[in-house]
Amino acid sequence: QVKDYLEGVDHKLSMKIVDIEEKLDKAFEQVPGKDHYEKNIELRIINMLSEKLEHFAQMLDKKLLDFPTRTEMQKQLTRLDGIIATIEHPNLRPLEQRIDELEVKLDNVAKYIHHYAERVPLVIE
Repeated sequence: QVKDYLEGVDHKLSMKIVDIEEKLDKAFEQVPGKDHYEKNIELRIINMLSEKLEHFAQMLDKKLLDFPTRTEMQKQLTRLDGIIATIEHPNLRPLEQRIDELEVKLDNVAKYIHHYAERVPLVIE
């Protein structure tokens, strides 16, 4: 992706340079003593383009440092896959065990109440 982007930028810069050269040629045809001006402007343009390209290269270097490497990206994807798997299939075993324990306790309470109810005398008037 970066290579394609750089090729596109290089093509755009080449087209702009050609366009600037054509405009300069037309403008200098009308100027007397154009050889001196032409060399001066060429030097200024070359210096300006060099500065701009150097600035662009520095910005690109800074931006490339922010991109993760392929191995880092795969580690992150593996970690995310693990997280997604736990979300999709949570561990319900502790909850099931607690429900089973509560059912046993509830059965014991029911037996106790039933046993206690049998021991209470029933008075009929």
